[in-house]
Amino acid sequence: MSEGRPWVYNTAETGAEHQLLSCNHTNMKFLVMFLLGLVVLAAARPNDIIDIDEDHLEHEQEGIAGTAVEGEYTWVAPDGTEHEIEYVANKFGFQVVR
Repeated sequence: MSEGRPWVYNTAETGAEHQLLSCNHTNMKFLVMFLLGLVVLAAARPNDIIDIDEDHLEHEQEGIAGTAVEGEYTWVAPDGTEHEIEYVANKFGFQVVR
């Protein structure tokens, strides 16, 4: 690097300093590609866990299985009454919301 101007690369300087810059550049490329891959993987992961739609029963659940989910289910009783339950399940257990 040029004295007083660290952003200017002096082509006369070679050896270990150049190898260090090259190595850091390669590591940075790898890190950026790795992080982008993680973001794509996380975005592609579906969050629907359960999605059932039958004649007299519906159940939908979203979240991260084994960590935290929220969902709802509805059913029609034999007398024709429709029941709906909304819930969350997380580290605090299963809780009916409505």
